[in-house]
Amino acid sequence: MPQIVFAPVLMSIIWKTLFEPYEHLDTHALFDTFLETLFLPAQGDAP
Repeated sequence: MPQIVFAPVLMSIIWKTLFEPYEHLDTHALFDTFLETLFLPAQGDAP
């Protein structure tokens, strides 16, 4: 489970190190999207 939580942090570090001169990564949007995806209700659960 820690890998799932740490993955966007690691991806952001790698992106900023290698690709930031070419394309900006919106880390706030990345983390917001990641958290929304991580905490989605299971399929079939009522909201």
